[in-house]
Amino acid sequence: MKSQSKKRIKAIEGKLNTAGKRFAIVVSRFNAFITDRLLQSAFDGLVQCGAQEKEIKIVRVRSDGLASSGRDSRTCSIAMVAPARIR
Repeated sequence: MKSQSKKRIKAIEGKLNTAGKRFAIVVSRFNAFITDRLLQSAFDGLVQCGAQEKEIKIVRVRSDGLASSGRDSRTCSIAMVAPARIR
């Protein structure tokens, strides 16, 4: 039996360089056991890619607005990272 060489799967990958950019991480106060871990991972990922700690803003938000709107407040327990336009 001939052994087949593994073919490399081609992928398009962006450069992970955040140097010189500012970011905001928005995280819910709800379910902090999970969201704190998401926050830490997002923060660490940005720093590892070159972001300066002073250029990362952390914004904690309440999730009860979603609950009062009839939506499930657990949907707000996911952290979000976005390039910041904070002046």
